[in-house]
Order: sequence, then C-alpha cells, then structure tokens
Amino acid sequence: MVAGFLGENLKFFEIDKGIAGRTPNDKSPFVAVGYFYINDVAEYNKAIGQNIDAIRTDFKNYTNITPVIQISEIKQVRYLDRNKE
Repeated sequence: MVAGFLGENLKFFEIDKGIAGRTPNDKSPFVAVGYFYINDVAEYNKAIGQNIDAIRTDFKNYTNITPVIQISEIKQVRYLDRNKE
C-alpha cells in the first residue's frame, strides 16, 4: 500500500523479517524492517503526509508495535564479484 502512495518516486523496496540478533540464540531486535529506496525525500514526506491516516490504520491490521522510522542516505554500495580472484 505504501509503495503505491510513493508512486514514481519509489525505485524499489525491501522487507526483511527478523530471525535472530547478534548470535543465533539472541532474539531479533526487530520483528521486521522495511526499506523504501526513493529519489526525493521531500516527495516521500509529501506522499506519506497526505496518506498518514490510511498508513496508520493499515499498520493496526498487522501489529500493535509502534513503528520506528529512520531516513538515511546511501553513502556507498559495493557488489562483490566472488568469481574474480
């Protein structure tokens, strides 16, 4: 639903399910983490702001956990080619 609100500003998104903490026996600090990769933060904020009531209402369908939101900037991406020596 949120991806739909972001429209053309959205490059892609990821949803991760927490399975463990620092070690396999440690509980995951988060149940899930979602990432929205966007072109423009101002456009993101506008889209979220215009739809905040629908988003909050939808969260209640899935969890009673209060979401934590962080906006970050990607500073480096590096893909490793494991086939090269």
